[in-house]
Amino acid sequence: MNLRDEIQSLLDAPAMNVDDVRTLLRIDHDEALQLARDMVDAEDAEARRALLRQMLPALAAHAQAAKSTVYEPLRLLRGVDGVRFMVEGRLDEHRTLEALLAWLAKSRKSGSDEWHARAKELLSLLVRHVDAEQNGMFKLMGEHFDHEALTALGRRFLAAKARAAGTRDGSHASGGERGVGGAGARA
Repeated sequence: MNLRDEIQSLLDAPAMNVDDVRTLLRIDHDEALQLARDMVDAEDAEARRALLRQMLPALAAHAQAAKSTVYEPLRLLRGVDGVRFMVEGRLDEHRTLEALLAWLAKSRKSGSDEWHARAKELLSLLVRHVDAEQNGMFKLMGEHFDHEALTALGRRFLAAKARAAGTRDGSHASGGERGVGGAGARA
């Protein structure tokens, strides 16, 4: 895709506000991808471990919140071809990412070629997972959930993430406070 096509794709995409669950997921995705890239690029073993220590709780809270507040509402959609397959595929990716993170965390050899290869594998899978969510699942959500539902899902996502992370509001260190609410689907 060239730059002109990418710009047109952005212009054609539905407008998302900061409280829309898709925007919140995109923010988490961007942060996770940057941490993974930095970890792969880090030359020093201690720098890799420090980045992994940042990534572990953030991805764990994100995954737990996404399972209950994003994947479950999608799974409940009736009459939508392939939605269960899509959700199961994303959940499988989450399990694989969790296994890779566990291996990286357990290994004491963060300076080794094997550790670096697993970090690259993590980044590669993360890129594919984010692409599948943002180019498939987000579109599906926009087609089946109205603005109010997407905003309510966003509030639920932040609350679930906060519970998973043991924080007050589910925001990142640089993020702001958010409320808690419910969600509904389009009729």
